[in-house]
Amino acid sequence: MSRSPWGILGVQPDAPRAEVRAAYRRLARELHPDRQGGDDRAMQELNEAWRQVAGAHAPAAIPAPPPQSRPEPQSRREPQAWVPPPGPPPRRQVGCAVAIAAVVVLIGIVIAGLAIGSGGSGGGSGAHTPPTLPGATVAEICADLRSHSAAQLAEEYAARYPQYTAAEFSGEIAQAGAEGCPGEL
Repeated sequence: MSRSPWGILGVQPDAPRAEVRAAYRRLARELHPDRQGGDDRAMQELNEAWRQVAGAHAPAAIPAPPPQSRPEPQSRREPQAWVPPPGPPPRRQVGCAVAIAAVVVLIGIVIAGLAIGSGGSGGGSGAHTPPTLPGATVAEICADLRSHSAAQLAEEYAARYPQYTAAEFSGEIAQAGAEGCPGEL
């Protein structure tokens, strides 16, 4: 390179940095090899001149900005625990064992209710006591049916045991008669 970098850029050595930069940009647009009429060798010389001149114009005494000081926290706080966002509470999951136990208890209650409602009649001999006829056995009912009609006997039992109705006794008398003394009805 035979010419001085200032001469290549076309500026005086005491030119301000902005003028030097503007001259470099103008020449770079003209000499760039991608443009028609551009010259690769001339662009290389221009870039070298710019590096030399830019280094000479580099501000040597510009003080670095002071480091930003962050205010010290007055007291350190402990990190707080994560708090879930407000909203509906989560649905509780019931374990399988609890659900199965509840079903088993319900089935047991239903079976017990069916067993109690049927009276537990086993079709035995004469020792069966109907649930609504306290103390009366099938044999006693059969003996009473020989002297009374089923309706009269139901009325008599209802008078003796007021917690029961004659209709309840009528059904029990018919059942007892069918089991132990079918000829009396």
